[in-house]
Amino acid sequence: MRILLAVAVLLCGCGCGSSNSSPDAVFKAAKKSAESNDWKTFYGCCDPEKAQDLLAVMVMMAGFSVMQDKEGEKELHEIFRRHGIDPDKQVSMKASDSKAAMASVKDPAACFHDLMTFNAKKSKKGDAMSMMKLEGDLSDVKIEGDKASGTVTLKDGKKTPVSFIHRGGSWYLSDGK
Repeated sequence: MRILLAVAVLLCGCGCGSSNSSPDAVFKAAKKSAESNDWKTFYGCCDPEKAQDLLAVMVMMAGFSVMQDKEGEKELHEIFRRHGIDPDKQVSMKASDSKAAMASVKDPAACFHDLMTFNAKKSKKGDAMSMMKLEGDLSDVKIEGDKASGTVTLKDGKKTPVSFIHRGGSWYLSDGK
């Protein structure tokens, strides 16, 4: 779960309203939105430079969830078409390929929301959703210029690092790169 959480947290894009005035504020906004399955807001709390990468990950996850489900595949393809994604093209995880494949998506936050909702419905016991939950408390935030890092202490006591980036006057969850 932590690896998938890292992928999700690190790759999001666009703004999450006025909630991103500090690393702590954007973390709280992302956590609250994940808890309420408000995937548009969650998507907006993450690094806008990585938006296409996150969508590519969600497209691939959705594709895996319907590998043995023809009806689910039809439903997924309708979601793809509605958002401008060609269901017949393979999505690559190479950054240049994912940007090209996701460039036709007019409303990335809405697409992300639809894919997360679909994945929750198709995954076993909400496994797809658990990767986006920001369970735990943020501490030890250190800001160095336009980057910040902190530690999330999970409910089980384990600690995991989290990174932030400051872009255009706002803080976002980041991959730390």
